[in-house]
Amino acid sequence: MCKVFSSDGTGDMTFEDFLDMMSVFSDNAPKNVKVEYAFRIYDFDNDDMLSNSDLEEVGNVSLLCALCQAIRRYLSVYFILYLFSQTRSDSGPTI
Repeated sequence: MCKVFSSDGTGDMTFEDFLDMMSVFSDNAPKNVKVEYAFRIYDFDNDDMLSNSDLEEVGNVSLLCALCQAIRRYLSVYFILYLFSQTRSDSGPTI
């Protein structure tokens, strides 16, 4: 998604690029602008068409996002347990 909004197409965003992205996602942005950018975001192979390969990529990204969320939850629980183990005192299991 960052490639779509970066002015040089590399995915590196300037502050102006970031502001442009936020304005597209705002409630006040015109619907035609939102549709144009949504199309560009999902056109992974940049052929100006949404093809089967683009839809497969959407599926791959969705699967990757689900995997990232599961890892994030695991790491959050692990981090909390780690903090708990590091802050326990002889007075009991409170932080």
